[in-house]
Amino acid sequence: MQDDFVYKKLWSSLSKQDKYVVLAIKIDETKVSEICKKTGMTSSIFSRYRDRLIKRGIIMSSGHGYVSLLLPRFEIVASTYE
Repeated sequence: MQDDFVYKKLWSSLSKQDKYVVLAIKIDETKVSEICKKTGMTSSIFSRYRDRLIKRGIIMSSGHGYVSLLLPRFEIVASTYE
């Protein structure tokens, strides 16, 4: 599928830490504190990755203290290329 190619390209362009953040996000809204716990990041370190992923259009801040994936099915594609 064409979107799989695009998603694969997006995935391959992410840093290792960006990938950890994406993999820690569930399909629905995920608490930032849960992501920090899973990735071992402090909230200040996480905020740099959150901002980068938001600018790239991969995640969105869905409310204070929450983020979610913006791209449909990206969690499936990401786990495939992990």
